[in-house]
Amino acid sequence: MIQADHPSRWLSLLGFLLSFLSFVFWKLDCRTRNLIKNAEEALKALDAQHGLPRQGTVPHSLELFARDAHVSDSKPKWPLTTGHFSYSRCFEWVFIAFGIGGLLSACWAMYALG
Repeated sequence: MIQADHPSRWLSLLGFLLSFLSFVFWKLDCRTRNLIKNAEEALKALDAQHGLPRQGTVPHSLELFARDAHVSDSKPKWPLTTGHFSYSRCFEWVFIAFGIGGLLSACWAMYALG
């Protein structure tokens, strides 16, 4: 149980735990991202073997990755609300926010114990 006389000690432990878990899930996301990139490269190679015709300047609708890259590159990069954010980019922001938030709360709690 959290004792009323030293809640900062528990807050410090929870802050470090939050940062550690953020790091672990970030590493897991990196591994998953690498596996997905490998699968995407294999599918792109298979798409290229078919020689599908372009539809104007846009890749054929069956070439999913080339078409997605074309559409994503044509979107504005700023402001944040209209730009292209990948799943990985979104998760990175969350991991960074939780990691920094956990470290800051842990440091604040240790300072309060001080």
